[in-house]
Amino acid sequence: MNGRDLFEIWAPPWQERWTKFAKPALFTNIQGYLIGDGTFRMPPLPLEIAQLNNQTTAIIVDLPGASGVESGIALAEQGFRPVPLYNGVHEEKIGSLLQAIDNTPIVDALKEGAGYMRKSTIRHDAPPAFLLDYNRDMVLLENSEVYDNRWSLDFEDMPNAEYMKQASINSVMVWTNGETRNDLLPIIESYKDSGIEIETYTERQPFQPNAQGIATNSLNTSSIIIPPMREDVRKFENARFGLLLIIGVALINLFFMFFGHEEPIFWTAPSIMWLTYLWVPEIVGDVFAVILTGAYVALYFLSQKRRVLMPAALSFFGFDTAVFYIYVVYYSVTNNLMEWIEGFGLFLLAAPICFLVLLIRGVMAYEKLHSLDNDEYLCSLDELDDYHYGVAHSHRRHFRGYRGYGGYGGSGLGGYGGHGYRGHRGYGSGFGG
Repeated sequence: MNGRDLFEIWAPPWQERWTKFAKPALFTNIQGYLIGDGTFRMPPLPLEIAQLNNQTTAIIVDLPGASGVESGIALAEQGFRPVPLYNGVHEEKIGSLLQAIDNTPIVDALKEGAGYMRKSTIRHDAPPAFLLDYNRDMVLLENSEVYDNRWSLDFEDMPNAEYMKQASINSVMVWTNGETRNDLLPIIESYKDSGIEIETYTERQPFQPNAQGIATNSLNTSSIIIPPMREDVRKFENARFGLLLIIGVALINLFFMFFGHEEPIFWTAPSIMWLTYLWVPEIVGDVFAVILTGAYVALYFLSQKRRVLMPAALSFFGFDTAVFYIYVVYYSVTNNLMEWIEGFGLFLLAAPICFLVLLIRGVMAYEKLHSLDNDEYLCSLDELDDYHYGVAHSHRRHFRGYRGYGGYGGSGLGGYGGHGYRGHRGYGSGFGG
């Protein structure tokens, strides 16, 4: 059998209601092979997915590599019509270059499942299960010497909302193992705007940066593909680095207030620790100075495992910064402000804003990291530090905050700002007609 025969098994033309959306790109270079006997080891479906046995719900299976195909066949057993939407090139090499994404596991799963699909009796009015590769448009480092066979979805790649409604589909379940990909979001939003109910099931599984379907093991390490979630982890670590800077300023001030000049050397936020002396007796001020500095230290050490503390840290420092600038305005009215900002003045006025921006970005990233458990988060940290996943480095975890600033050009895998990159659409000829 050849690629055309395999494609027609997965997208039989006599059931074109959904199969006409199937993509032939991965099938074009498949040469002769033997079809299986129809047996297939199906993965167990999550309970939330297995319960979707009605005829009015479509499923978008956005899982990495072969797991999407395997789940599609398991859904066929439940009465769904799996529709492969894989639109990337599959060859061992393009010229002398290896491919950025190894689609071999997907192709092998399509071959292995063909025997079952040929024998299956899926109803002509079965709801669709659209199969996607979650790794289709991973961010690729600029110096990667590979053929870019990434791809992304466009509106015409899937049925529009009106078509779905005419086929009696009134709800869509998005099954993924991470955040919804950027190219899928506009399509989902168009469904939602047209009254189609959208649900999301996120599969909780450990992040495996070197798994098949992301990058071939034979690729050079400079060709590592960066999952989008790692950018959010990087931002969150940037925020923890901001907390570390705040702690540094507080500890220096504390030292000079107790052992140096009996006053802070950095007249900047965190400021409540030294402004307290204006309002309370000195001994009470000493206690407050230590407690407030300790609060920042505690927020830093606890925020990695309890990321919900980052909004608390933002609120705490935001209040601190507001008090500081109120004092600056007051001081400028009652004294000579230009004289006050001599020396470190510009740093004193700008530093709290810089720290605050880092914390704000951390809170924004925290909103996207709620689906990660602690192990998955720490695995992403290992990958940022260029460690292999699966080895515990707990003795280094707490002091990685200073590495978080690598997102702005220091440590890790390079500069900040790789997020939001849209993958190129896959190129490949169809089967004609």
